[in-house]
Amino acid sequence: MSSFSNQNDLKRDLNFRAHSVMVSFVVFLISLVLCNYYVGGDQYAYIKVYNMMPNLGLFEAQKYYQKYLTSRELVHFIFIFIFSRIFEKAVFISIVNSIFAFSVLALFRKLGANFFISSVILLTNYYAYVLFIPAERLKFGVILFILSVLFINSLKKSLLFSFLSCFTHFQVIILYFSILFRSQLSKFLILIYEFKLSWQLIAIFIFPMIFFYIFNDAILHKVNAAMSQANGIRGILKPLVFLVGTLIYTKNKLSTLCLFIPLILAAFLLGDSRVNMFCFFIFLYSALQVRNGFNIGILLTIVYFGLKNIYFVEQIVKYGNGFYL
Repeated sequence: MSSFSNQNDLKRDLNFRAHSVMVSFVVFLISLVLCNYYVGGDQYAYIKVYNMMPNLGLFEAQKYYQKYLTSRELVHFIFIFIFSRIFEKAVFISIVNSIFAFSVLALFRKLGANFFISSVILLTNYYAYVLFIPAERLKFGVILFILSVLFINSLKKSLLFSFLSCFTHFQVIILYFSILFRSQLSKFLILIYEFKLSWQLIAIFIFPMIFFYIFNDAILHKVNAAMSQANGIRGILKPLVFLVGTLIYTKNKLSTLCLFIPLILAAFLLGDSRVNMFCFFIFLYSALQVRNGFNIGILLTIVYFGLKNIYFVEQIVKYGNGFYL
């Protein structure tokens, strides 16, 4: 019986991998087409930097990257410095998007989501397409974040991927901080009332200080730019919608509320463009676990973000920029 069960598990795993490769290949083709259209907005600078990398040495390339992308995140720079010598940018980004697609499907499977629902979300969702092309650096950070979740049972691997994720895109720190805030809230309360410290709390305090000390100029530049474009109260409306949706599908309401508090605060102070995406991820994390993703919340978001994505792709094809208007 055990052998028969193992054979069934192996067969299901092989089927999942085969189907995931097929969907990832579709993502590759979609990306290849859209990359050739998306040449405006921030991608103008990304394309310019990528094409210049093969002509520069490591230190020259890093200065050039920092000058034109106003970024000091290291992981994305290292990847494009290496692979710009091998692939055209459209091909490289399409390969990365395939890896992103496969990792998303693996995560959704871990949550118990139906493969069809997972595939539809990946192939039609507005936020997925934002990550495919314009949010280039953030995509690398999200891939590493997903890997840190997939390897959560291996502490060393999970911490390594988390560390790399933060050094790929600084805004991912907001998501990690929200997770830590939720998980460590009880320990914070102990610290306040009983003045007791733990190694986890010490790490939570020390790591951000070290990180800020090293990258304070880049972080302050991005914070000031974000604050100048923040919408205040209007910026928290979408995060609040995702909070309500998540509360409907999660059992631990208080834990979910604690998870959203830093995100809502970040949306208020820094703007909601990236924070909305993080809030949507958290909603998916909770809702996909209910009835394998076959529920009203998931279906409504599929329709809404699918229609929004049609307009986004139309903008890319017409104007070379999904955020043209």
